[in-house]
Amino acid sequence: MDQSNVQPAPTTPPDITEASVSGRPTSELRTLRSAFKRALTREPPPAPFAGKRLGRAEVERIIAVNSETASRNGIDLRGADLRGADLSHLDLANVRLGDDDPLATESERAASAANLDGAQLVGANLMGAIMAGVSLVGANLRAANLENANLMGANLIGAYLDDAFLVGARLTEAVLVDAQAENARFDDAILVGAKLMGAHLHGAHLEGADLGLAQLDGTDLRQTYCSEQTYLGGALFQGALVDGLRLRDVDLTVVDWERVRRFGEEREAFEALLPARPAAFRATAHTYRRFGLALRAQGLSGEGNRFTARARLMEERALWAETTIRWQARRVLPAARSAGRWCGAALQGSVTGYGEHPTRALVWLLAALFGFAALFMVASPEHPNAGMALILSGGALLGRGYVSIPQAVVAPGWPAFLAISEAAIGTVLEILFVLGLARKTLS
Repeated sequence: MDQSNVQPAPTTPPDITEASVSGRPTSELRTLRSAFKRALTREPPPAPFAGKRLGRAEVERIIAVNSETASRNGIDLRGADLRGADLSHLDLANVRLGDDDPLATESERAASAANLDGAQLVGANLMGAIMAGVSLVGANLRAANLENANLMGANLIGAYLDDAFLVGARLTEAVLVDAQAENARFDDAILVGAKLMGAHLHGAHLEGADLGLAQLDGTDLRQTYCSEQTYLGGALFQGALVDGLRLRDVDLTVVDWERVRRFGEEREAFEALLPARPAAFRATAHTYRRFGLALRAQGLSGEGNRFTARARLMEERALWAETTIRWQARRVLPAARSAGRWCGAALQGSVTGYGEHPTRALVWLLAALFGFAALFMVASPEHPNAGMALILSGGALLGRGYVSIPQAVVAPGWPAFLAISEAAIGTVLEILFVLGLARKTLS
């Protein structure tokens, strides 16, 4: 037999281990495989109290049984119907009222979530509670301890959270519309995507809180405390009440201020009774000016100038309200003085937008040029054509119309009167344009 044609038997390759294939430790791969297997074949644990109505007595019995078994875990009340139940001052630390399993579907979370609408939880200890997706509409959580609680996706519409302790709580995408949370502690809380429209956070603490993409439209943030760790990226502030908001080096550059046209103080000033309206408008002007300065200090000159211009508009509204009040009181001279100041402010606002839009004065100049040119064509005895009328109007507009004053005295007529009037208007527009441009450039 020719040994040269015999092929050598293939050698068996060494065992290829999981670690050699992926470079990962075998234990880690087993953990990942186990997680994938659970995701594909998991059966969600049933809620122990699904659809069952519980009151304070039943909850206290469950707490007593749990303490007798020396269990360190909180009681499991998932699925329970606790609407209107009085659970005030109970120790419910680490209680499970919802499903925080990251593999759970929305329907599974909804099926396992307890219902606490209108429940009384005043002073209750809910530290570390799992309340993801739980409904707490109108619930009373005054002075409750919710430290490190999981309230992701919870429904807290109209809930009462005054003086509540929510330090480190997770409130991602929670709904707190019209909630009352005055003086509540949200230090280091996660409120990403939370809906806080119309919520009352007067005097609340938000130091270190993450409010990224939070909806704060119409929210009462007066006297609220923030810190440099407070994150406001993408938050919406349209119509929010911000008087006295403690910014304390908060990064304002991450907010889209173009979407914030006005604050809630302006709405309240318009709704105030007439005697209180001047003070309300001036307080609103102070708020806009403070935000304008804060934005300019962080390099947002355009947004800061816009708020500063809004402050001057509020001062104009205050002057008009003062004029109305004095006129109704038959105080003619004070009313005339207020009216004069209002006319000056209104003129500056309409011509240059209080310095925010100085180029608007050029539009007024062009309007005066063509308008008076048409008047010259009609009023002049010679009835000049359009070209000559534009030349006459341009000469008067740039100030040379003042040479017509002697002619207007000796031989008064409409052309001289129009030239003098246009010259005066042109002078005022030029002054306002220069002042607005200087303010825009230097600010």
